[in-house]
Parts: sequence; C-alpha cells; structure tokens
Amino acid sequence: MAIKMMLLSCRSLIEISRYASPQSNVEKMNKPGLDRNHQVVKQGDWVRLLAIRPSILQRLAEEALADVSSMLGKTVEVFDVYDDGLVWVSLTWVRSDGTSEIHSIAVDPEAIELAPR
Repeated sequence: MAIKMMLLSCRSLIEISRYASPQSNVEKMNKPGLDRNHQVVKQGDWVRLLAIRPSILQRLAEEALADVSSMLGKTVEVFDVYDDGLVWVSLTWVRSDGTSEIHSIAVDPEAIELAPR
C-alpha cells in the first residue's frame, strides 16, 4: 500500500510539472523539507507526527488503518525528502508470525515537529 501511495504521488508531481512554467519548475527543485516551526527536515532525521492527512486514512483497509493511525504522536524517521520539499516518514511493525510490515506516508509541514537529537 505504501508503495502505491508513493507511485501515485510521483505521477501527480510529473503531471503538475508538465503544466507548470519552466521557472516554477526550477523554484520547486531542491526545496528543503520543513516542520511546523520552519526547521529544516532531512532524510534520517526523526520527527514527531502530529497529524495524518484524512485522504490517506480514508484509502486504508482495517489493519493498515490501525497501523498508520497508531503513528500519531510517535517519533518516526524521515526516510525521504522529495526535491519539492515533501517529507516522507515510515514505521515498521513486526507481526506475531515474524513478518514485518512497513507503512510510509507523506506528511505536511504543519503535521511534523523535528525531534531533539
């Protein structure tokens, strides 16, 4: 499910850039990820997740919904920051049968707060 969301996001960014002027494309490139306090967020940083987009939660099945919802309030690792500044976080769950499941979501700046190092 997380991979699907990432692919949909990439496709949307490609479609948006197709209609944007060349100058706006340059402005979007290498934009830093930011938290709600305007602190720069980089790959490998840890952030506290304060909110999750309702549109993400609406698409999830029961088990995935429970997992992703449980991320709220937790400190999670930033695994990527896109060139346009979009921050992605992920968390791994180890199931009772020994398998692991990873959920990754894109987060808005007002939904995260850089955790102290």
